[in-house]
Amino acid sequence: MTNTTEQATTGRDRMKMPTSFILALSVLVILVIVFSSVVAERITGRYPPLITAALKIELEAATAHLQFEETIIEDRHDEISSIRSHLDRSAWYARAMLSGSEDPDGVVVPLVDPQTRAEVKTVLASVIEFRAIAEEQWAARSEGGTELDPRFCRVFNDLLVHVSQVSASLDRSMQRDIHRFRLLQALLLFLSIAFSALAWMFLNRNRRRHESTLKLVQHSEKKFRTMYDNAPLSYQSLDADGRFLDVNSTWCSVLGYEREEIIGTRFGDLLHPDWRPHFEEQFPAFKARGYVHDVQFRIRHKEGRYLDISFEGCIGYGSDGKFQQTYCVFQDITTRMRVTGELRASEEKFRTFANQSTEGISVADLAGRYTYVNPAFCDMVGWDAKELLEMTVFDVTADKQDKATFDKTKGNQEGVPVLVTLVRKNGSTFIAEVTGKVLSTEGAGSVMGTVRDVTEKIRDVDALREAKEFSENLINTADALIVTLDLEARITSFNDYAETLTGRKRAEVLGRNWFELFIPERDRQEIPAVFSDVLKNMPEVSANRNPILVAPEGERMMQWRNSVLRDAHGEITGVLAIGTDLSDQIELENQLRQAQKMEAIGLLAGGVAHDFNNMLGVILGHNELALQDMNPADPLYDDLMEIGKAADRSAELTRQLLAFARKQTVDPKVLDLNDTLESTLNMLRRLIGEDINLAWLPGANIAPIRIDPSQVDQMLANLCVNARDAIAGVGHITIETREVTFDEEYCADHAGFMPGSYAQLTVSDDGRGMEAAVLDRLYEPYFTTKALGQGTGLGLATVYGIIKQNSGFINAYSEVGKGTSFKIYLPTVDSELHESETEITSTQEPHGEECILLVEDEPSILQMTTRILESLGYRVLATSSASEAIEILESNRDDIQLLLTDVIMPEMSGQDLIARLRRIRPEIMCLYMSGYTANVIAHHGVLDEGVNFIQKPFSRNDLAHALRRVLQ
Repeated sequence: MTNTTEQATTGRDRMKMPTSFILALSVLVILVIVFSSVVAERITGRYPPLITAALKIELEAATAHLQFEETIIEDRHDEISSIRSHLDRSAWYARAMLSGSEDPDGVVVPLVDPQTRAEVKTVLASVIEFRAIAEEQWAARSEGGTELDPRFCRVFNDLLVHVSQVSASLDRSMQRDIHRFRLLQALLLFLSIAFSALAWMFLNRNRRRHESTLKLVQHSEKKFRTMYDNAPLSYQSLDADGRFLDVNSTWCSVLGYEREEIIGTRFGDLLHPDWRPHFEEQFPAFKARGYVHDVQFRIRHKEGRYLDISFEGCIGYGSDGKFQQTYCVFQDITTRMRVTGELRASEEKFRTFANQSTEGISVADLAGRYTYVNPAFCDMVGWDAKELLEMTVFDVTADKQDKATFDKTKGNQEGVPVLVTLVRKNGSTFIAEVTGKVLSTEGAGSVMGTVRDVTEKIRDVDALREAKEFSENLINTADALIVTLDLEARITSFNDYAETLTGRKRAEVLGRNWFELFIPERDRQEIPAVFSDVLKNMPEVSANRNPILVAPEGERMMQWRNSVLRDAHGEITGVLAIGTDLSDQIELENQLRQAQKMEAIGLLAGGVAHDFNNMLGVILGHNELALQDMNPADPLYDDLMEIGKAADRSAELTRQLLAFARKQTVDPKVLDLNDTLESTLNMLRRLIGEDINLAWLPGANIAPIRIDPSQVDQMLANLCVNARDAIAGVGHITIETREVTFDEEYCADHAGFMPGSYAQLTVSDDGRGMEAAVLDRLYEPYFTTKALGQGTGLGLATVYGIIKQNSGFINAYSEVGKGTSFKIYLPTVDSELHESETEITSTQEPHGEECILLVEDEPSILQMTTRILESLGYRVLATSSASEAIEILESNRDDIQLLLTDVIMPEMSGQDLIARLRRIRPEIMCLYMSGYTANVIAHHGVLDEGVNFIQKPFSRNDLAHALRRVLQ
């Protein structure tokens, strides 16, 4: 610029020029400078954020693709959130390019060019599809790794192609603006030279005007230098020897060097060793020709890696017409080269697949000229590939002038097959099914066709007719609602199952609008949108779920599978809908979920009760020991009695929890249900009060049931108390019994029911009833609708646990304001079964003097039980280890008469321990103790015959009687 200024200020000083012309020229220069600044700011402010956004779309998608390959193939299940995050950011940058947004890298200005916007929308769709496929395979993954879905490569390659097209479009737009900017620079240079020349001519005439002009030129140079340094493209200048004269800031940021360390070095020294000879050969040609276009090199980054770059440049000449310096701009095309390589590999894979395919495949341009044919297609038509590549698609059709089919294929985006008569090289013809699809490429297009010989299928008219009749019979005998609708949603076919399900005849509904006849009024604004979406988007298959109206005045929930119907020309004529009735399935699923919820709550309740029993055992035991040694007149005696009562009440709560969890210890007997119930009626009448009438309606000839009698009392007491609380004032409670039998067909339609004979116990009241929300939680522990302090919420939970423990089931029926009825079903047994046993009824506390081996892994219970046994007169050998217990028995083989052991212990179970001990001393007796019954003691909560067991927590008296019952 300095040389240019000096040249502009030399010339003819003495020329006369009007002052107004000089002023006008000055204004023009200023306008050009301002406009040039605006253009430069537009280039630097508009394109870098857009190009950065395009690169980040590709980067985020590529990162997600790589991570997902590792996640699926290597079975790494900890990166799905990161994959989603990368895909969300990729979609965010695509939306930012469409609508604009502010990003840490700059303000993204929305795209204006329609073609570029369309490409960005395609990129966004590919990202969304990529995530959908990832989510689908993530849900279907398996342990040990899963094979990657082949759609990933297709969607990812499409995404890269479209991102490349977006980048290319942005690059073209930026190059166009840069070209304009260069023209402005040239104009500014020209005007600056002209203005400087005029200023030099008028230097002697007006010194002050000359100085003003010189300052303006200097300002222009500074402005140009600023724009040069801040330009978004990489600029460099070389001298005649290929050494750097200048580089701008963008050049330095791309390659990582500082400007000072580059100036004066040779350009060739930065190139890849393989490219240096090419530069040394081409640089003289560049200087001779004066320009270069799209010259590619590999240049070294300061970090050591190499970048692929594309150069554009020209030669700058001095006033004498000789070489002065080069002016070059380059862009990083590393990503584009990589994507191009991947596309080339993808194309090679396609050619390999097509060449090995047994179906004919051909590709033609939009004029119909063949550009590719596979061997199968050549064999099909009789021409070789070289001959076909000189022909058009019309040369192999029977009617060479008919272009309608080809034009329809060009407009087809869905790949719908059409029938075409093709001519072989020998003149014979055949009917082919051609599935064509338009393939779009940058700046061009082509049509790919898949060809199948269907001559035999088309000629076999009778077989087609029979197939049609068969399909009609199949539709009418199908166990599904099958209906077809035209484009106006009018019913065009209606199968027999549809008539049966809806209660409407075919003649009654044909030609009428489906939505008006069968869609509930509340859904008539939403459901038709699904129908419109099927027609608009033309999916091959879609699915939805909605209720339909059936006679008389009912609804059924249907699962639909929809597909479009087309005529022979591929035009959509309507929709085929196949509906499956899900109403019964949904009801069964709801019942199953309720059963699973109750089972889970039962497991939790059982675990809590087991741990609580251990703690209560310690409290009760030590409390009894303290009371035994204390004078009743002692002030603390009453306090200890209250502690004992509270512990007893807590033990009762744990027994109720164990009943709900079906883990409490029971003593089942074969009994007559009616006799058992009659013995409790007086107690129940006192329990419910005189204002409520208790009606007893026993059934006749009811077979016996097997259950613990105390459990019957528990169930009736809880149900009657709940019924009493539901009745405001005077009311009625009815207890009924009868025998019922359920077959397999009935049980298949009623979840939870098992085939067999049952005694039915019904407890009904005419109280206030319950809402559906209450019924859903009826048997949950601690759930109650009573006021605080009026109920524990364990009554119905206990009833539920007792029934399940005895292999029965229960149903509750209730309506608000109409009362509630509980129906309990207990399995009956052979009436000849009889069970009796003698209970030790003595109320005195029995003592003993035998030697007892005590094994308990809980230290506090071990200590407490030892003290109780010693206070009862027994000799005790106590240990917390099963292996130590074996050693103790070996040392005291003849002294130990009984093993008192916990059921579940760390080393081995109580059952395993007694088995080991009986190998040493076969006659040793055993008494088990536990907070719950395990499978080694009980099956489904009922004790095995011959097994002695005491439930924790137990009292001193309970333990004393249990020991004497075993030892005697």
